Amino acid sequence: MKEQNRWLYLQEHFTCKHYAADGPVVQLRVLEAGEYIHHESDQRSVLCFVLEGALGFCPAERKEHGAKAGELFFVPQGETCWGRAREASVVILCFLDASIALCNTYTLKNLVDFMPEKMSDDEVPVVLPISDLLMAELAVTRTALTTGLFCYHYQRDKRDIFLLMLRGFYAKEELARLFAPALSRDYEFKQTVLGAYSPAINVQELIHRSGMPPTSFNRKFVDVFGTTPRKWLIDRKKGNILCDLLMTELSTKELAQKYGLSANYFNVFCQQHLGGAPLDIRKNGAAHRNEA
Repeated sequence: MKEQNRWLYLQEHFTCKHYAADGPVVQLRVLEAGEYIHHESDQRSVLCFVLEGALGFCPAERKEHGAKAGELFFVPQGETCWGRAREASVVILCFLDASIALCNTYTLKNLVDFMPEKMSDDEVPVVLPISDLLMAELAVTRTALTTGLFCYHYQRDKRDIFLLMLRGFYAKEELARLFAPALSRDYEFKQTVLGAYSPAINVQELIHRSGMPPTSFNRKFVDVFGTTPRKWLIDRKKGNILCDLLMTELSTKELAQKYGLSANYFNVFCQQHLGGAPLDIRKNGAAHRNEA
């Protein structure tokens, strides 16, 4: 590393409460060929920018998609996504909270009018090319993060710059397709549901957190999500459990607790919805990774 690019006074930065704060806003990941990466289903969405190499990724129960160097994609909060580097790759992950705004006056809600009437599962998630100026900004960010510049304020400002560039260099129709998984004609309701979601939540708790009467909640949920709350939660749980079995070393007991299930029912759930016992799924996944 060139001397002028060396991050100075590291000890002062290490002791600052804003340095490398919990929950990075912008994260650099350097992946070896075959290495796996996954986005935990938490309360944040993520934009993934592929700077080098190629990534195969699979959100929840959908089929695998691909993104290569110079492309980006979006994974909404409440949805688990795993990926595998098809070759040595470098990616920057940009984490977004529920109040995503492309600039001070333009939020995701403004994109609703530009949404396509319908998008098939094969079209989601959408992969877009990274514009030249955005790629240049990402390259500078990569260099800065490599030096150890993990200050929360720097990361937050970079996130806002990335979003502003999306606002300025992409058509609204493109952005509506990119962010489609987080959009809805009833944007507030969808954000309420996604914000209330947690791995162990059940339908009754979801309704309670919404503050709505059950009948009204169920009717609106089907209208916005196109399925029932119960099926939606099962689908989320399926994707999350599968990712945890393949990507973590949590025991089946720990996973059962995480998802609010008894140990026995956790096994039954995996048999019914994932096609095998938890340990068999994990074993087969490990064998697949070794072959890759």
